[in-house]
Amino acid sequence: MLALNSFLEINYRRADRLMLCVLWGLFIAALGLASLHDTLKWALFAGLPTVLIASALVLYAGGTRLTRQFIGAALMIMAALHIHQAAGMTEAHFGIFVLLAFLLCYRDWSVIVVAAAVIAAHHLSFNYLQELGYGVRCLTQPATGLILIHAFYVVAESSVLCYIAVMLHRDAIQAAELTISVATLTGGDDGTVDLRMAAQPAQSASAKLLQGAVQRMHGAMAGVQQGVEIIVVASREIANGNLDLSARTEQQASSLEETAASMEELTSNVKQNSDNARQANRLAISASGVAVQGGTVMTEMIETMASINASARKIVDIIGVIDGIAFQTNILALNAAVEAARAGEQGRGFAVVASEVRNLAQRSAIASKEIKLLIGDSVEKVEAGSKLVSQAGTTMEEIVASVKLVTDIMDEISTAGQEQEASILQINQAITEMDTVTQQNAALVEQAAAAAESLQDQAGNLEQVVQVFRLDRASAAAAASPAVRQRAKPSPASAALQSKKPVPVRIAAQRPPVPPAAAKPRASLSDDWEQF
Repeated sequence: MLALNSFLEINYRRADRLMLCVLWGLFIAALGLASLHDTLKWALFAGLPTVLIASALVLYAGGTRLTRQFIGAALMIMAALHIHQAAGMTEAHFGIFVLLAFLLCYRDWSVIVVAAAVIAAHHLSFNYLQELGYGVRCLTQPATGLILIHAFYVVAESSVLCYIAVMLHRDAIQAAELTISVATLTGGDDGTVDLRMAAQPAQSASAKLLQGAVQRMHGAMAGVQQGVEIIVVASREIANGNLDLSARTEQQASSLEETAASMEELTSNVKQNSDNARQANRLAISASGVAVQGGTVMTEMIETMASINASARKIVDIIGVIDGIAFQTNILALNAAVEAARAGEQGRGFAVVASEVRNLAQRSAIASKEIKLLIGDSVEKVEAGSKLVSQAGTTMEEIVASVKLVTDIMDEISTAGQEQEASILQINQAITEMDTVTQQNAALVEQAAAAAESLQDQAGNLEQVVQVFRLDRASAAAAASPAVRQRAKPSPASAALQSKKPVPVRIAAQRPPVPPAAAKPRASLSDDWEQF
């Protein structure tokens, strides 16, 4: 990259070439004026060495202050030569003012001062030599007053030209600095914009403003570039996270489907168990009623057995009475037989009757004994049966109590089964809703993955666009805003999950990557300077 002095040197070299052409033109004009007063030797003696020395300086020391100051003096020498060849004609003096104006192309006040000093020395010395008659011509007639008038105009013009030269020099510096800045910005052949301004203090106000603007742009672009890098990394992490989340969501959806199927089967089993529990409860209630009824029957049976036992005891007593009556009848029959025997023949019939009565009494006694034995055995059996019935009644009471307890337990089991059935139904409904939400989440994750992929593509495109700007990494790290470095925290998409349908995610149309600006061919430095 060319520096400020290099750009100014290019201007000085171009001005050297231009003024050298003017010098050669003045030399040719001097050759033409030689025929007026036969001054060819003066043209060759004064003009030719002047233009040759100027040509050598332009060739070997072009762009230096010595060269341009010598060219300024050489122009005045050629003007003095023309005045001498024109025999001091007043019109020939106009060339001095014209050539002084030509020197503005250098934009250097020192060249104008040197030229004015040379022509002033020429006028004073040649006017004096003309008065002494040395054959040189400055004016048509020597006149010191006229020389002073000419000097006044030369000084006036030189002062104005020096001021203009200073202003033009400032403009040249400004143009050079702006050209350097623009060349620095757009100097890359690959179409990039280089924001790394050289740490060279600017002299012109415009260059300072441009440099400040570029520095601010450098800081902003540094922040943008770091932000783009963060966005690229974040979008890549989001894309990877979405892929992982998508896989986990699909796995969760599959697990929820299996869980939902299992819960449906469990719901069916629980419902069947609840129905069985209700039926068992009804059977238990019926069994409890039957057991209570059986307990009542057993109570009645116990009472009946007690009554039978009492009746059997009464029968035993009655049999005892009958046995006593039979015994007494037998005694009476014996007494009657004894009395009949005593009576003899008259009591034989009575004896037969008494014998029959005795037989009947004996048979009655025997029968009553047998009945007594049977009745006693029956009483014993009735007593044993009463005990068994009493025990059966106690057992039946325990059975009734147990059946009531079983009925209560079955009632509780039935109630718990109904509650469990309701809970299982709620769980099944919740799992179904979770399955629906998971499916919605899966759709949202797919849309988020597509959005993250689009964001990643856009971040890549933005990164390519930002790569057009060349930045200083050291200063970019300091210029970047801390807020840019801070990653944005993801906000939970709770509103999307609450909706029954997946919320569509609008994905911005992918914009084609912005191609780097085509590198414009750099214009020649001479063309750049012709614009100023």
